[in-house]
Amino acid sequence: MRTVWDIIKSPVITEKALVAKEETQDRRQLLTFRVDRRATKPEIKTAVETIFQVKVDQVRTAQYHGQDGPARALRRSQAFLEESICDAEAGREAG
Repeated sequence: MRTVWDIIKSPVITEKALVAKEETQDRRQLLTFRVDRRATKPEIKTAVETIFQVKVDQVRTAQYHGQDGPARALRRSQAFLEESICDAEAGREAG
């Protein structure tokens, strides 16, 4: 069985993610994470609720495919990853 730390890989710390976290309305927060590709939305929801002790209302995911490297170089490619955006109530401060 996977643990919550196997599902949530890392937080996404970009300018877009931080602005989304700060500018949400109705006392809600948008929390953005890199998650395991095989994780389902209910698993992501329970993992975020367990780690941060917040109530998650909605989970949205986006999958990003990796890119191949230059043709002359060794065929290196970036990893396929999935990001999750969780809409949480801000009753308690998360992260």
